[in-house]
Amino acid sequence: MLALYPASKLRLTEIGYPTGGTAPSFAPKNTPSLQNSVNFYNAFQRWSPKAGGGEAFWYSMFDLRADDTTQPADLEKHFGFLTADTRQRKVANYPLLLQTTPPPAPIPAPAPAPTPAPPPAPVNGPRGPQGVLYSPFHADEYPNDLKNVGAAISLDLQLVRTRFSSIRTEYSNFYRVDVTPFAAAVGLKLTLGVGMTRETWYADQVASAVSAVKYFPRTISALTVGSENAYRGDNFKADDIIAAIRGIKARIPNVKVGTVQRAAEWLNPALRADMVRLSQDCDVIGVTLSLYDTDNLTTPAAVAAAIDQWWRSLAALYPPEKLQLMNIGFPTSGATSAKGNIAGVDQAVSFYNAVRNSAWGQGNSWPTWGADFYDDKPASVSPTKSYGYFTAQRQAKASNFPLTQAG
Repeated sequence: MLALYPASKLRLTEIGYPTGGTAPSFAPKNTPSLQNSVNFYNAFQRWSPKAGGGEAFWYSMFDLRADDTTQPADLEKHFGFLTADTRQRKVANYPLLLQTTPPPAPIPAPAPAPTPAPPPAPVNGPRGPQGVLYSPFHADEYPNDLKNVGAAISLDLQLVRTRFSSIRTEYSNFYRVDVTPFAAAVGLKLTLGVGMTRETWYADQVASAVSAVKYFPRTISALTVGSENAYRGDNFKADDIIAAIRGIKARIPNVKVGTVQRAAEWLNPALRADMVRLSQDCDVIGVTLSLYDTDNLTTPAAVAAAIDQWWRSLAALYPPEKLQLMNIGFPTSGATSAKGNIAGVDQAVSFYNAVRNSAWGQGNSWPTWGADFYDDKPASVSPTKSYGYFTAQRQAKASNFPLTQAG
């Protein structure tokens, strides 16, 4: 090959040795077996190309299924490191978790690329909300470039992971792009929302939730069915949400399931019997707060007192171990609230630090969730469009807002 082609362009593909099947007629002494495959793999680890180049690709990460008919020879089904059905390793260190031998010497580049600035160092101490609400609604790709919505979600969550270890969503997919694989790829825990609607796409929401738990069980912390939809909009009643929760539990019995509704409904005396009945079917009782509109937040003590008061009111009616406080945030633009709160970046940072330094930010055992990681698009008419820590263009509004995540 070197006599015909530039070494810097050569790549070895489909390198491997089968762990099963029958030896081919042209190489009858090459007996397929796990031990021989491991020996081949270990020997190949010591190979280095001459004259540079030589990047190599193993034939297959996974075996083919036993019923696969795409390959004429049975041994073609057995080139994977992992099994087809259970995705299990066939033996330890096959392949190695990390490459233990030095890679080939790199080809000298015409000029070295500039060294990127290091990310900000993690800051120790209380962190504030343990998780944050995420959606891709802010992205330019949504909804006008649907083929790239997945790429936008991937970029979004890589940034989110530097600040939080958990996210929640209101939908399980966005225009049929499942969010769970992207959360799993960056190591985020996910409380996955299932959007409730009377339209046909509700079935897709449920199907995505079922797939998420099946394929990414370590990523999913819980499922929440419906968000701020009780007795609002399409007028879903408690019994509608209960039926949806039970329907999902019947299909996915081994995961926590609940709902996210406004504090106004959870605490409404006129709805008390219905909401208590709904809570009894919930493993998670998500409660969204609108502190900017309902409470004076002008001092750190006032912030802590406001959250404490909401918690006491809720815990008097519902099991505390199920309760999770959500949408804890402060807008960076918009109108002054009736309670005297003034929107702005400095004020939002002060609110965040007040939460962080209160009991709610110092390892409190009850989960709390920030309002939004990203602002909505500037053209949005939503009154909560500026609650994000980052702008719609993924730009930080302030340093250590929120704190960077260690690990």
